[in-house]
Amino acid sequence: MPTRREQYRIPIQRMGHTIHDGRQTSCRIVEVTDAGLGFETPLPLKPGDHVELTFELAPGCSITCTVAITHSASPRVGGPIAAMTSEHRRSLDQFIRDHNTLCLAGV
Repeated sequence: MPTRREQYRIPIQRMGHTIHDGRQTSCRIVEVTDAGLGFETPLPLKPGDHVELTFELAPGCSITCTVAITHSASPRVGGPIAAMTSEHRRSLDQFIRDHNTLCLAGV
């Protein structure tokens, strides 16, 4: 049985870049959780693939991580974050906290 997501997806629209098997291409990040990402890419990714992803989470805040693909319905793919620096982890966590604060405040 597939592993189910335990976090709420935050819809976002960010452009980024993916690298897989030496191929680099642009992508669009469409959702984020504290544990994973969903994005659209022309790369033919399949479950089990690992892809490096870089994107600007917020102005001046670039994130680079490795995503382990668990879902693929071309062009949309997603999966858990397999690797990320502690600095980028803190930035992602802060982005999610800020988003949740704004949502709870009704802004």
